[in-house]
Amino acid sequence: MELLTDYRIRDGKWKGKIYDPNSGSTYSSTMQVDREGNLKMRGYIGFAMFGKTAIFEPASSCKPHIIEMFAIAGRALAGCRCGDDAQRPN
Repeated sequence: MELLTDYRIRDGKWKGKIYDPNSGSTYSSTMQVDREGNLKMRGYIGFAMFGKTAIFEPASSCKPHIIEMFAIAGRALAGCRCGDDAQRPN
């Protein structure tokens, strides 16, 4: 499934189309990286001022949160008494 199509750089931004599988609609969109290194994606119909922006942080900035999440999940699995240890994920 193609979510992003027809992207070209124009006016310092990537412009193209984005498909929303939840609604089944395709929207015009722009993408650009801000000063903090975050990806800003804006989807809209007609004029960009009537759209919605989503901001995505680089995965490297999420690393401490991901490590903490796995540590918490590991502690929860360690206390799990459901099934055979061979079936438990590592």
